[in-house]
Amino acid sequence: MRSLKDRYDKATNLLVELCKKNFGKRLTSVILYGSTSVEDHVPGFSDIDVMLVMEDHARGPQDYMLLRNIKETVAKKTGVEIHESWVFGKSLLLSVPTIWETLSARTIYGESIVEKAPLPDLHKTTSIKTMHDLKDQWDRRKDSLPLEEKAKTALGQTLKFAQNALLYNDVVKMKKEEIIEAFESSFREFRMRDCPRRAYQNILAWDEVKKSEEKLRQMVHEFEEFHDKLYWHVAFKILLE
Repeated sequence: MRSLKDRYDKATNLLVELCKKNFGKRLTSVILYGSTSVEDHVPGFSDIDVMLVMEDHARGPQDYMLLRNIKETVAKKTGVEIHESWVFGKSLLLSVPTIWETLSARTIYGESIVEKAPLPDLHKTTSIKTMHDLKDQWDRRKDSLPLEEKAKTALGQTLKFAQNALLYNDVVKMKKEEIIEAFESSFREFRMRDCPRRAYQNILAWDEVKKSEEKLRQMVHEFEEFHDKLYWHVAFKILLE
């Protein structure tokens, strides 16, 4: 039986080969980030987060069709889902400071670009700005997602929200358990400080908890309450300093 690492390695290797074949010299780099990059993935829950770097971005519907076919092929042959982020090109990536992507990213094909990208100062305004962007992204997408996908997204976002809130104290943690422990320690006064731990427990038990519509709705509701209260908790701390 193949190990979990072998399964994800097979998926990333296949992804790279298919991208090279379909995009050719247009493809500058493939960058892995998120839980798979730090080998903190959970079977049946974690997908693979990648950035495809191409100077001319996606040219049109044909490119998106190619990418969709690539993702479907990888999922069919390995059982691992792919999540991608398009980037206009290395010039943009090298000029824009990043938080989540840069802190956990590594180049798995092509030019080592993301490792050279500038890191911003890990200060309080960076923390609240990133939390705002995550919240805005959730608000724009949530109504278009089916319940199971919405709950799955909510669990992952809970940990990302906690991770970025930690930047308020200049704390950088990558792995899920480290994020949870650091968050509970750094935000002792926050009423919902145990929310990331419950989210992680649900991630580990995803195959079972996803069967209950009531539990899925509860996960979504708890995340929305968590991100609203945590966002304003950090915002008020900044304003009062």
